[in-house]
Parts: sequence; structure tokens; C-alpha cells
Amino acid sequence: MGDYHYHYKREERIGMVGHRPMKERGGSIFRSNRSLVILMLDITILLIVFGIWWFFLRTPTDYTTVDGYRIELSARVQDGETVVTLTIRNSGSDRGSELFDAELSAPGVEAETRQDVLPLPGDLRVLRMSWDEELEDVRATISWSERSVDIRTVVRD
Repeated sequence: MGDYHYHYKREERIGMVGHRPMKERGGSIFRSNRSLVILMLDITILLIVFGIWWFFLRTPTDYTTVDGYRIELSARVQDGETVVTLTIRNSGSDRGSELFDAELSAPGVEAETRQDVLPLPGDLRVLRMSWDEELEDVRATISWSERSVDIRTVVRD
């Protein structure tokens, strides 16, 4: 069996082409750590994609859930008038069919109130309303029994 010995010469290691000691490298942490640069680029790309989705591609409806009722409000401009859609879905198990009042309003426009019956489980109620003006945002106040919910949405083109 042969004896293997490793002989270390510092001068040879320093003389290697392209080698510089850590202290001489200088610069930022990104220059010495390529995987960190790739990770930061991945995170940046994901944030950009999320920002594009959040501001341009997501559905322009605002919603909330109260006592098993999912309430959605959306508004859009169509042929010079603002069309508002209020959707109430019963996703819970409440079988009560109480009356609710929906007051839809916008800045500079007189509020309109509609009344309907809350939907049974699995059903939904859709209320539509339109104004002859192009509005910027719309607000809805829905109240039944002792509950009241306010929702606001931006009008989309």
C-alpha cells in the first residue's frame, strides 16, 4: 500500500490564476454569492408578477362575509352610465328569510334604497341599479335585523 502525502504550499495557492483572497475581492455580498443573486431575482420577479395581477388583472369587486352571507359589490361604466351589481349569497346554514335593506350611494348622487329577502342556503340574490352618470366609486350599506355592512368599490371602465 502506498503512502500518500499532501504537501501544502501557500505560494502555489496564491499563484493560481484568478485567485484573490477574500479581503481583496471587495464589493458587495452579491458579487461573492451567486445563489443569493438568483434568489433575489426570483423574489423580485414574483413581486412584479403579483403587482401586475393586483393592480390590473384581479376582479374589480369588493366583498365581505357576515354570518354566512357573502356580499359582493361591483360597478362598471357602460354606455355612459354606471351600472352597479350587488350580490348576496348564503353560504352558511341560516334558513331565515329576513328582509334586508340595501342603500346604494355615490358621491354627488342621491342614494337609492332597495328591499329584498335574504337568500336561503346555496341561493343568491342579485340587485342591479344604474345611474345616468359616470361615477368614480360606489358605496352600499346592507342592513338586516341588528346587522349592518358597508362595502365600497371603485367603478371600472
